[in-house]
Amino acid sequence: MGVNSALQEHKDELFKCLFRGKDLTKLLEVAYKHINNPIIVCDTSYSVLGSFPQVSDERNLEIINNRLRLKNVFTQDMEINKITERIYHSIYPFITKVEDFPYDWVFESIRINQAVVGYICIRG
Repeated sequence: MGVNSALQEHKDELFKCLFRGKDLTKLLEVAYKHINNPIIVCDTSYSVLGSFPQVSDERNLEIINNRLRLKNVFTQDMEINKITERIYHSIYPFITKVEDFPYDWVFESIRINQAVVGYICIRG
């Protein structure tokens, strides 16, 4: 199977998952199967909406008002290093380093009618 046909197969499987109304966790599971890197979806208040595999990083995450959220020290680091600004202003995914992590992160904004409502981050 060629690269293009494999990519198309991955796209088709993700589309079918969306079309069938699967929940966010199932969609992330399908995406994870193809990229084999952990995926996290956050809203603009840094709350985790979904992830696969499930995240439980106590060093960088905390529960506030019954919601799993990035700790302030991590969000401040994102703001200082202009990662948050890039999420809001870039229409393309980008790769960056995040302090305290030995691997790269890929960030991509989630937009509805041109407004950023969240973002996807992929480790590795």
